[in-house]
Amino acid sequence: APGTTTVRGNALDFIEGTLSVRVTLNLISLPTTLNVALGQTASIPVTITPNPTPAGGVVVDLVSSDTSRVQVLTPTMTIPQGSLSANGTVQGAAIGTATVTGSNANFATAVSQVTTTADLNIVQTNATVHGSFPTDITVQLESAGISMADARPAGPVPRRLRHQP
Repeated sequence: APGTTTVRGNALDFIEGTLSVRVTLNLISLPTTLNVALGQTASIPVTITPNPTPAGGVVVDLVSSDTSRVQVLTPTMTIPQGSLSANGTVQGAAIGTATVTGSNANFATAVSQVTTTADLNIVQTNATVHGSFPTDITVQLESAGISMADARPAGPVPRRLRHQP
């Protein structure tokens, strides 16, 4: 049943421990996982149960655990009166995963693993090399029109090119 209770734990030669636990039937649901393309936005559906929202709706806060990878463009969103769901918006900032948390004081919190993904396009498809290998060649990579040099993690991304006659 909904309410608050105290859980106690004790054992011989140990100090008793207590924990206050709040039980609620009100739940927020987010997708378990969600992918967003680098530099693009995606909707993140937020659902509440068991009842439609009351007058004034329900405000849900969305927070990213790593804003350098996934940004929440709607940090505060409202599920409208009489509804069970609405969409927030996230944006892929850099390749990687962040946990997006949805919360409201009267509901159980929910989390979603949101991953920024990228499909790489090799912009220059040919190169003329005079001389012998090894030699330096610059390869420019883009995803959705965004240079991967701007989106990759810090540090070099070594790649070896081989010449085959």
